[in-house]
Amino acid sequence: MVTRRIFIILFIAVMLVASVLAIRQCAIRNSNAMACIGNLRQIEAGKDQYALENGKSNGWAWAADEEAFLELAAAVYMKGYPVCRASSMYNINIPRSAKHAAASYRVNPIGVKPVCKVAPKLHLLP
Repeated sequence: MVTRRIFIILFIAVMLVASVLAIRQCAIRNSNAMACIGNLRQIEAGKDQYALENGKSNGWAWAADEEAFLELAAAVYMKGYPVCRASSMYNINIPRSAKHAAASYRVNPIGVKPVCKVAPKLHLLP
């Protein structure tokens, strides 16, 4: 009888821990998605500002994503190099570069929204 109660209590405890871990993972995924969408907004705003100040029209594109990040950050249209929190490079404790940012995001031409390369179907601009 006592062992039966212990098993029931252990079962309830295991189920509780499992549900807490699942909720935590869901919260982390949502947090990463919101941070990534914020980075996409920053990239889009930087592109728009660059286009206005340099007379570029819709459809104009950089040769490569890395070149775009170098130019946008150098001209202070963006503060640093954004990296998607869902990527493995986010946790590296080294200074970020345009190469890291280009691994996370596709800048796309002026007038086209940037895209997250890490989770393109989940991290989207509205």
